[in-house]
Order: sequence, then C-alpha cells, then structure tokens
Amino acid sequence: MSGLDIVEKYRSFQWLKMKPADAIKLQKELSNKVVIQDSDRVINAKLLMAFDISAKGFGKMLYCAGVLWDLQKNICVDVIRVSRETDFPYIPGLLSFREMPVMLDALAKSKDEADILLCDSQGLAHPRFFGLACHIGVVTSIPSIGCAKSHFVGEYREPGRQKGNISEMVFKGRRVGYALRSAKRCKPIYVSPGHLISCETAVKVVISLLDGFRIPAPLRRAHIEAISFMREKEVYF
Repeated sequence: MSGLDIVEKYRSFQWLKMKPADAIKLQKELSNKVVIQDSDRVINAKLLMAFDISAKGFGKMLYCAGVLWDLQKNICVDVIRVSRETDFPYIPGLLSFREMPVMLDALAKSKDEADILLCDSQGLAHPRFFGLACHIGVVTSIPSIGCAKSHFVGEYREPGRQKGNISEMVFKGRRVGYALRSAKRCKPIYVSPGHLISCETAVKVVISLLDGFRIPAPLRRAHIEAISFMREKEVYF
C-alpha cells in the first residue's frame, strides 16, 4: 500500500471524532481482524519504521517522529517529522484514536515503505486485544509490533536478569506477548504483536534492535527526534 493509499484509507474512517464509548465498540469489532502469525513480509523484512509522539502535557498538538531503520545494516536511514492537532482526549486503552492519524501522516510522507511498524505502545496486550499497534497494522496491512515501557495487561513472571531474557504474558487465558529484559539492571519492557506477526517473531525483532539501553535503538531515536521537533515548534516560558 502506498503512502497516499494509507492517507485516503484512514481519512474515510468516522472514528477520527468518535466518542469514547463508540471507540471501544469499534475496537471490539476490529479485534476480529487481527492476525497473529508471520506474513511473508515479516520473513523478508528489510525496513522498519519506529514511531514516537510528543505533546505538551495532554495538549491537542501532537509531534510525531517516524524513524526508518535498515534491519540488515541496523542503522537509521531516514527521519520523518510531522505534526497534527487532535480533538481526541488522552484515555488509556484508546491511544490509537488520538495518535494514529499523525503516525499515518508520517507513513504517507515516507519515500520508502516500511515492512514492519514498531510502536511505543501496546499491541495484543490490551483489555480488548486491540492496542495501537494492532489498530495501525489492521488499517495499513503492514506487520506491526507494540513495545511499551509500562505494563498494561497480562500476568507474567519477572524475566531473568540477563539481557534478552523473556517471560510470557497471559491475559484471559491468551498469550499476548512477552516481558523482555532489554538491558541489565533495568525494568523489563513489554512486547506484544500488533498484526501479521507472531509473538515469537515480535520479540525477536525487538531483541535484534537492542544496543545496551532499555529502549530499542529505533524507538529511542524516534523519542529524541519527537521531543526535539516539539521544542522547535512550541514556545516555552
């Protein structure tokens, strides 16, 4: 799907100004479209795009950085920065209705199409099994992964102390991802598949992007870029 196709597809959706109750209903409906198995695109993936979004408090203006990452060379090859105003409030569990439009703007602006999307959010590890990573994956048909700093749902045992140690997360009898020890002496991060990728491959991809810090390199770069972009645009007193 080209960038323009993505933009036109999400602009046709009515959820951009949905009420929270209707958004929850839509999540339940769309969760049936999620596919948790590896697509051919994942197996042959060359490019990944990682997203991070900054805002001044819970303000309406969102600043998104999309970092395009070469998975073979393990380097950043492009950075896309876009901003967009949103009317949807910050509500845990409904993050996609607030943040996904600006993320899709970044995708549409990219000259090269990513094979995997990496989101600073939840995927399957969500009360309705439909976190932001699932939502953007279903909308774009691009394999997606959620990689969150905070635990949301799912029981797990504390992973071992060594980098790369994992512990399965289970929610309502279903495996929804892994708690991952991404670096020594750090709290785990929480990896869950979004769409068109398995739990096992999702955590393998994230592990391959670790470079000694708690947060995977592409997401860390996206975070730096998003904050820098916001500071350039916002006026602080």
